Order: sequence, then structure tokens, then C-alpha cells
Amino acid sequence: MTTSLKRLMTVALCASLWCTAAYATQKHASAQSPGQPVQTIVSTQKRYRIPFELSPIDHILLRARVNGHGPFLFILDTGAPTVFLSPAAAKRCGVIKGTTSRVVLNSFHLEGGLRMRNVTGAVQELAQLQGMNNINLTGEHLDGVIGFTLLAQFRLHIDLSRSHLIFTPTGWMPHIQTLDSLPAAQRNTLQAGADKSQQQMRDLAKMAGSFLSPAQNVTTTRRPFYGIQFSNSGQPASIASVIHAAPAWSAGLQPGDQIVRVWFPGKPPINITSTMAAIAALNRATNSAGVVVVVLRDGLRKKFTVVPNLGGF
Repeated sequence: MTTSLKRLMTVALCASLWCTAAYATQKHASAQSPGQPVQTIVSTQKRYRIPFELSPIDHILLRARVNGHGPFLFILDTGAPTVFLSPAAAKRCGVIKGTTSRVVLNSFHLEGGLRMRNVTGAVQELAQLQGMNNINLTGEHLDGVIGFTLLAQFRLHIDLSRSHLIFTPTGWMPHIQTLDSLPAAQRNTLQAGADKSQQQMRDLAKMAGSFLSPAQNVTTTRRPFYGIQFSNSGQPASIASVIHAAPAWSAGLQPGDQIVRVWFPGKPPINITSTMAAIAALNRATNSAGVVVVVLRDGLRKKFTVVPNLGGF
């Protein structure tokens, strides 16, 4: 089987799994129930620039920490009904589900400075993620899906030609029927149907794995994490905000600083003339020796050494 044919079959498989998932997982959707802590945006920015990556088959990938653990890699899916977390990731976070898959995530921190608490989610081994992980489709392990119950609180601006998405809080809180609020007999019937659908998808993924060998040439290098958000994608490379306790914050960088030069130990300096040039230069970090960043602040040039988190957010 040729490489191009394998890729085509893989994409078709994932598409079918994802379409089926919208039906199979909808029954696990949940929202604010009586007595449940209110899902809240803790950070106070008017809008958030959320960095993203595209997978080899063009899924939008976001990084997040859950209950202070991570980073975890999530697919952004506007068709998913809630935030899904794999059982392995949930175990790392100390998240325990009850009689249904519904959980409340105490803290959810998206790269880019968006912090939320009491986020409605579900712990479930989604067959589509399991299938993609089994054949190393993205080059990284996928830990979950970010869906409606989180996304509905924001106006999303998605421009795939840029390096980030824009999340703008709307102040609206969605309400969805939750399994816990249904009579036991109806809840059990719906849960059994969803479980059966997921098992069918796992069987399909397993069958596909028998003729789709794991991708050997898919490798992904996580971009370094600095905790910088830029004002725009043009000129100059002005810093809009710095995430508290992030590497850039620890080094002393501040909002309003304009990055004019970057260099790495043993290499020639890189003059910075635009935001995109700054992002490209900063992403070249390959070791923990530190990156020298020269900024223009109040008309004076200042030099800082920033040690990025090479493991990502």
C-alpha cells in the first residue's frame, strides 16, 4: 500500500470516527446542575490569544494544564459537546469520575493566559483519540478534546494563517441536559447506548490498525514556552502581556516592551523587525542555556536572559 493511499485511508477513518463521535458522546454532555460549582473564568483579560498548532492531518491542537498538571494536548472540536479527558490524563490530575463520565475540573489553564475553574467535562477513552494515538498519527500523544461546554463562553476568531486563536469572553453560560438529572432508567439506557457506540468505534479503529502501520516519520517538536503575548502580527514586535510566573515574567520582561534583537549562545544575533520575526526567532530555542532578548523600553535598550520551558506550556 502506497504512502499516499495510507494517508487517504487514515484521514477517512478519522473523519468517520469523528462524525460518529458527535452522536456517541452527545449523551455524555453536561452543564451546570443544582449544587454544582459554577464554571468561572478566573483571568480578567478582555480577550485571549491562544497559541495553536496544526496536526499533520490539520486538527487544531491546544495545550492546557488541568488541576496544575500537564501540559496536556487537546484537539479543539466545535462539534464536541464537552471537554473530554482521557482516563490516563485524569489519573495524573487526580480527577475521579463517579457513576457517569461527568466530572468537574477544578482548574483548567489554556496556554495564552486563559484560566478557568470548575470546568464541566467528562473522563472517557474516546475511540477516535485512541485510534490516532495507536498509529502515531500526530507525532504526539493526544490527551483530550475541548468542546462546547468550554467554548460556548467565548466568541472564537479562527485564522489559520496566524499563530494564535482569539478567545473573547461573552458572559454567556450554556445550559445542557445532564445525565445526572435524568431518571435512573433513562440515564442507564443512554449510558449503555453511548458505551456501545464507543466500543463499535474502538473495534473499527482496531481493524484499521491491522492494515495501517504506525507512522514512522511523524515527529513533532513542541515550541518553547515563554509566556509572551504580542500586541499584533505586524510591526513592531510589542509585548501585549506576560503570563504571571512564566519564563518571560521571571526574566523581567514587561507589557509594552518592544523586542528588537534575539540571540542564542554561540550564534549571531537576530535583528527583529516584526512580531512574526520575533516568534520565528524565539521558537529556535533548542537547549536550556537561555535566550538573550533585547527590548526597547521607555526609549532605552535593555537586555534580558530568558530560559524557556522547552517541554512546552
